[in-house]
Amino acid sequence: MSTFKVRCEQMANQPSAEELKKKLSEMQFYVTQDRGTEPPFTGRLLHNKRDGVYHCLVCGTPRF
Repeated sequence: MSTFKVRCEQMANQPSAEELKKKLSEMQFYVTQDRGTEPPFTGRLLHNKRDGVYHCLVCGTPRF
């Protein structure tokens, strides 16, 4: 499976920080906008083994 990567900054209609704060949880905003990280071993997908395509929360592009 190939990986398709597009940076959210390349979006034509990038949402404002205020729009994202309404759409995302505090942790999601911190990770996606402030280069933060989740505390170790706490992510809801930590033990996920399902096949599929996972999309960016901000711009919706396929990530992996």
